[in-house]
Amino acid sequence: MIIYRFSGFLSAFLLLLTVSASGQNNDAALWLSVNVEKLLTSKTSVTFTEECRLNENISRAGTVFTDLGISHKLNKTFTVSLNYRFIQRRNLDASYSTRHRFYVDVSGRRKAGKFSFTLRERVQFQIRDYNSSETGRIPEWYLRSKLSVKYSLGRKITPMVSAEVYFQLSNPGNNEIDNLRLAAGFEYEINKRHSIEPYYLIQRELNVNDPVTDYIIGLGYNLKLWPKSGAGLKVGNAAP
Repeated sequence: MIIYRFSGFLSAFLLLLTVSASGQNNDAALWLSVNVEKLLTSKTSVTFTEECRLNENISRAGTVFTDLGISHKLNKTFTVSLNYRFIQRRNLDASYSTRHRFYVDVSGRRKAGKFSFTLRERVQFQIRDYNSSETGRIPEWYLRSKLSVKYSLGRKITPMVSAEVYFQLSNPGNNEIDNLRLAAGFEYEINKRHSIEPYYLIQRELNVNDPVTDYIIGLGYNLKLWPKSGAGLKVGNAAP
């Protein structure tokens, strides 16, 4: 199943590189995030993420959001999580749009030697400008599929690549893929509690008027808060 998915995402890689090379509307961005994870039990944790995304050639705060979630490890393979995200996104007139997003993730992880494959399926719905827009009460639904591959170089450094597709679920005209992401980076473990994740990401809009391709440099800081009885446990990072 993972091999089948991987071939599909490889096709998405090639498509993204092709359309990015030919795109006319390009932007450079910088994404900065702080991720905090609190381990409640050996299988359950809560997460907090604060992120600022600078766009327009890294000159303006295009998106700022706060994300809260809880995740539970069902077994060695599968993990589920429930999250809420409060978003402020900049409009063309320099005002900011308020958005509320709820999403559920189901992730499956398999290891093969030093490689680790994770397939995450996310169902999300979002409402924007709830009290100030005629469509504010109509949710936007998406299915987001993401495949991540990590390679263990030892305790400190873990290189990773990922691909993600956004599939519309609430378009009255025609549900289709309207966004692709391709990323590469690595996690550097400073110690058992602290790590950083530098990465480079290409994002491309599809099936919209005047699609934009974003070339993004990102940096995430991760803090894991473990109880004394949980010292030495390894848990996943909060997703950006």
